[in-house]
Amino acid sequence: MRGATWRLAGCLWVLGQLVASLALAQPAKAPEPPAGAAPEPKRIDRWLAEQRDPLGRRCDLRTALSEGDRTIVACGAGGLWVVKTEAQGSFTLVSTQDLGGDVVGLFQRDGRIWAEISKLEARPVLPSGAASAGVLPDVPGAAPDTSKPELLEPPLKKVRPRDIELGDEEDAEPEAEAAVRREGQVVELGLGDVVIDLGSQDGVKHGDRIELTAVTSEAVGAERAKRRHLVAVGVVTAVAQGFSRVRLGINERVALGSLATRVDANPTNKRLSPPRAAGIWEVEFMARPFLALGEFGGGMLLDASVGYRFEADLHAEVAFRPFGYGTGEGKPSIIPVTTFAKLSYDRELFEVGLGLGLQTVHVTGFGAEAGSGTLFSQGARIGARDGLHFDARSDVVLFHSRFEFAGFVGSGQVPVGQTSWLILEGGGGSAGYAYGEIGVRVLLKGNGDRGSVFFNGSVGGVGIFQEQELTCGSAEFTFPCWQTTSYAGPMLGAGAEWRF
Repeated sequence: MRGATWRLAGCLWVLGQLVASLALAQPAKAPEPPAGAAPEPKRIDRWLAEQRDPLGRRCDLRTALSEGDRTIVACGAGGLWVVKTEAQGSFTLVSTQDLGGDVVGLFQRDGRIWAEISKLEARPVLPSGAASAGVLPDVPGAAPDTSKPELLEPPLKKVRPRDIELGDEEDAEPEAEAAVRREGQVVELGLGDVVIDLGSQDGVKHGDRIELTAVTSEAVGAERAKRRHLVAVGVVTAVAQGFSRVRLGINERVALGSLATRVDANPTNKRLSPPRAAGIWEVEFMARPFLALGEFGGGMLLDASVGYRFEADLHAEVAFRPFGYGTGEGKPSIIPVTTFAKLSYDRELFEVGLGLGLQTVHVTGFGAEAGSGTLFSQGARIGARDGLHFDARSDVVLFHSRFEFAGFVGSGQVPVGQTSWLILEGGGGSAGYAYGEIGVRVLLKGNGDRGSVFFNGSVGGVGIFQEQELTCGSAEFTFPCWQTTSYAGPMLGAGAEWRF
């Protein structure tokens, strides 16, 4: 009985050992997370490895800085990435920026985040056609070098850090920085200005000076060379990202396609002696209405002309200077007229010319009856047409087979400000008129070239007169006598000039 008991105990012990060994051999089961717990957050570097920017580039992670729920990442050649961490632990790409090179580092200074940028730059080391950089001169007694020249990678060029501006919109589009250029060209012509293809992305600012040049080709030996001619230096008045508007000086003209370069020179706008406006039509009109003092009457003195300034140094003009009218109660009307066609030799700083026309003669001076005669006009200008100048015209009339001095008109012009002039003018003659005025001339549109419009305004006085033959004496004896009829008083003048 006792032996059976021991045998049963031994079997139970062996069975226990077997069960224990099986339990130790089975792997332990990991504890399950409690219900509702969030999964382990995904690492940002693993998330970045799966992303691509709008250009298809991956992020070559160099370094990153956190700012609240945002992470600014330096992605090497991929530029700068801004990533937002959502509440549930996921990530969203907010924006990417191309800073013009590899973004290799980030740092904070003065409360702002800055990016360090590196660029690849290649430079030639031998002139075109020279031997390879890997070929050395032959050395006497040395074996020839048959190895291939080593190709060197362009050096990394470190540029200064750039301040990073972060927007608030999550869907901000990536910003690209265009290459900065110092020279562009004229792409559009305006009235007194031009548009160039340089803008804020090229560093152009309001008030900058732009040199505008024309390029011509000429023979130099057996080759062709390019010559640059300075046309004007203008001032930037409006700036867009890729274009700018440049204001020109008086009478400056620039051709489409001219080169445009930022310079530190002063503008070429010449107020005292601007360049000659050539190849243009000029239409002028001036009206001077007046009241006749001591009379119930008045009248008007008109100037009108049409002229063309050739590209060559010639100026042709047809004019009424003046055409007048005066009348009063109980008195006859008087109509003085001076009209002519004139051809002049016209240069930038002077003009001389001769005209032929017709003129009334209301003051004969030798007792002859009033009428009209052939006019010979002589004109001269000293100074620039649209600058400081003095202009004069003298008239001689062939009347009753005699040459008589018929009148004189003179004017002076002084530039005042950028687009205005002070005018002093006066004159008169045997045609039966006299006047004097002071006024202003203002450029309303353009710069004096084609499409320009001027306004003229003045104040002064006008007189219109005529000698008339009367019968004097008594009933028993009569004889012819002469009496002068005149209308004179203050006037207010206004006119305009158009250029086509």
